[in-house]
Amino acid sequence: MLTVVLTLWVAAFPAAAQPSEPLDRIERVGRWVDVALHHEPGTWDDPAAEVGSWSNSDLQVLWIDLSTLAELLHRPTATYFAIFNPNHTKKEPIRYTPEEFRRLKTIAEFARRSSDADTPLRRGALLHTDIAMNRAQDLQPLGRPRESVPQRMTVHIGDGQPLDMGATAIHSDTARMLIERTPRDNFARAWYRATSSWMQQHEDHDMDHVDRALKLFPSDPDILFLYGCMHEVLASAKIQSLVQALRLPSGFQMNFGTARAELRLAENALRQAAARKPDWAEARLHYGRVLDLLGDHRAAIVEFSHAAGSLDDEELEISLTYSAVLRWRARTETRRLVRRSSRRRTASRRRSPRRSR
Repeated sequence: MLTVVLTLWVAAFPAAAQPSEPLDRIERVGRWVDVALHHEPGTWDDPAAEVGSWSNSDLQVLWIDLSTLAELLHRPTATYFAIFNPNHTKKEPIRYTPEEFRRLKTIAEFARRSSDADTPLRRGALLHTDIAMNRAQDLQPLGRPRESVPQRMTVHIGDGQPLDMGATAIHSDTARMLIERTPRDNFARAWYRATSSWMQQHEDHDMDHVDRALKLFPSDPDILFLYGCMHEVLASAKIQSLVQALRLPSGFQMNFGTARAELRLAENALRQAAARKPDWAEARLHYGRVLDLLGDHRAAIVEFSHAAGSLDDEELEISLTYSAVLRWRARTETRRLVRRSSRRRTASRRRSPRRSR
């Protein structure tokens, strides 16, 4: 499995003291900037623990305000802010009182002076990423979906059946929004590779995440591979049985397709990944397996053969190839028997005497 390590230069800032009083909306933004600049990426430290303790409703309001902060960091003279509402044809304005707006501008100016326009956003993205990866996501009761802000619904499954479901904190969504407010450069690409790989390794099947990664980096072979593997998993029996058994609350939906539809998406992505990196044995193995599941056994055998010699696990390659060969031979024999049976029925009809009138 692909492993990517994210690194970011860490500047030295004075230690931040945790406030003892509850934070209002704008104070929370200022506190977020402070702890984001103090957080050491890749660790579970005091800044991560503090933000990880904030409620999901606080995080949803913060998500809106961080969108405004990102705009002010890049366009200090901006006065109009909006977020896209998927249920309407136009963006929804974000409204602040004059005093709130003045305080937000002050926070943005401080953050920009501390580094540059992109560093606070990237540091914040890594903060929320570390929280999502290191803190157990407790399931909370699902409330009514709120327009214009993300709400994350998580379903725990076992043996293809739903065990529990509920709302979880939107740290991954916040990190993704912050990354997308910065340039689409190697940092953003590496972040999407690393987080998508981690999610698949931990069976955290976030379809929106890999979909967005592919939209931003459609020709990246690693992201194509991860996208293909995700849809390969969604075609599995345990996920498909979950789709049949799950009853979602009103306002929620799961964007799964049928097993064959998911395999088609996987096949397209894995074919491109293998074409861009022809010597990548793992991509060819997954591509071959998907072709095999789609019934194209001869093409699957070709892919397994290409992967031969590049794998550490020779028994796996032999087993997959052998299975594909058996299915191909079974299908070929079935077709041969059907054709022979059809010819016999035709010959029998020709030999049968006509009934007299």
